[in-house]
Amino acid sequence: MKNICVITGGGSGMGLETARIMASTHYIIICGRTVQKLESAVKVFRVAPCLPIRYNTR
Repeated sequence: MKNICVITGGGSGMGLETARIMASTHYIIICGRTVQKLESAVKVFRVAPCLPIRYNTR
């Protein structure tokens, strides 16, 4: 069974790249503030399961 990896800021940049690397060995949950970026990021993970979660830091 795969471990679960939660990545904040996973919609772009270093967070997205980290999620992409970890997806080969983990289930990925990405969090971020911008829904559009999260939806775009999920398309990267068509093969690997990925759950996007929008959060507000305020």
